[in-house]
Amino acid sequence: MSTWAPASENATQKYIDIVSTRMNLAPDIQFDYSDELTMVQLVAAMQFVECGVPADLKKVAKGYQMA
Repeated sequence: MSTWAPASENATQKYIDIVSTRMNLAPDIQFDYSDELTMVQLVAAMQFVECGVPADLKKVAKGYQMA
């Protein structure tokens, strides 16, 4: 998370706590960036932190598949 939410711009630990809670994962887990479900959940949780609204998981999945 510190890569995408550096402490110079964010409350990084709070960001990590919210994302890990929304993903129901330990805050120190190592992600498998090739796993679509994990990445969709990660992006959706990050969108919630950034925008304050839940993500449309179908749209996030479509974006992942296009990348």
